[in-house]
Amino acid sequence: MTIIPREPFDRALSDHIDFWGTIGFARKAGMTTRQLNRIRSGDQPNPFHRAAEWSRLGSADTANQLVSMVCEANDGFFIQEGGSDATNIEDTIQKAADVIKGLADGSLDDEDRRLVQEAVAAMIGLLQK
Repeated sequence: MTIIPREPFDRALSDHIDFWGTIGFARKAGMTTRQLNRIRSGDQPNPFHRAAEWSRLGSADTANQLVSMVCEANDGFFIQEGGSDATNIEDTIQKAADVIKGLADGSLDDEDRRLVQEAVAAMIGLLQK
């Protein structure tokens, strides 16, 4: 079993804390400065590291979903690269066709809206290559 090193995640957390300051970051994160200092000292797990470990323990789809949720929470989109450009284009076109059908029949729920955003982001990603 491969264990993901914690150090890069500690650096990422430190960057966030340096940006907001300990008190500001703790307040925004909904934790006490004591909890934050315990994470920084290694006495408590780093939540970034823990999320990476948990994603590794699941399926590839679960890991992709976790990364996608983090991206969406930060007003972005996760576009998984892979396969040939032809396969990516075919998948994108199929997603677009599904979206157009959903738009036409007025059946868009929250999940459908998420799919629309992913399809548009995927098309933009392919166009920027």
